Amino acid sequence: MTLRRALPILTVLLLCAGCASEAVEPPGLDATVTADPSPTPTPSPTPTGPVLEPSDPELGIVFEDVPVLEGAQVDVYNTVAAYRKEYWRMLTTNDVSPGFDVLASPELVAMMQRIATQNADQQLLLGGAFHTRISAVAADGESATAIVCDDYRDVIGTDPNGTYTSEEIGLENLASQLTLGRSVGGMWRVLSGSPAGGC
Repeated sequence: MTLRRALPILTVLLLCAGCASEAVEPPGLDATVTADPSPTPTPSPTPTGPVLEPSDPELGIVFEDVPVLEGAQVDVYNTVAAYRKEYWRMLTTNDVSPGFDVLASPELVAMMQRIATQNADQQLLLGGAFHTRISAVAADGESATAIVCDDYRDVIGTDPNGTYTSEEIGLENLASQLTLGRSVGGMWRVLSGSPAGGC
């Protein structure tokens, strides 16, 4: 039996939608309002939406230890989660989805295309369950970072010669630090990834 090895899988993040604009009261409105004698308190608005719990059993991706975040960190997390889903989808189909063009820099899109092409040339497809964890999310104006830890323990590979465990095809549980920046419209986009040790 011949074992096939996938290209090293780069853990890079892409950007997802999540821009919120501030509400502006229209000018020129001047109406008298009668106060309610017993007003109910208005809950404090959240600057952005909640962190998504993006696990997708049908796709085979499990997000672990989803954190409680607020403000811009929520948008960064959701962007990274969207990228991880498209990354895993690429590994299960050997096709790069159009979502990568929105979520990642052109350099990262090219990297994903190289991985998809090499795996397709080897007729290698990945399946099973891919576990990932996003942590250390930080956002500061125009830049953001996050740590992604990928766990391939339940991932399997198949090619015309058989089925292989993640260890047999050389997948290692590794962490990456992703750097994000703002793109047109203020949305987050993953710019680069660098190794951050083991998980």
